[in-house]
Amino acid sequence: MNERIKALTEKAGIVPVALHTDPLVVSYHLSYEMLDRYTQLVIKECIDINREELSFVAFNVLIDRYHEKLGVKI
Repeated sequence: MNERIKALTEKAGIVPVALHTDPLVVSYHLSYEMLDRYTQLVIKECIDINREELSFVAFNVLIDRYHEKLGVKI
């Protein structure tokens, strides 16, 4: 797993649960709240990348679309 994604997963409170005897199989038990928090963190990470790469006008249009389509507020 990518280290940044792993960090966001942990920040959202999602931790692996040992349900299998195979060490290559990892399961996660998560609530809707955890999933929502994780999704918000990933979207905000993408927004940070967009902020660095896009012009001011394009970035503002994109932020409006994120809010409209995904309900994410910056």
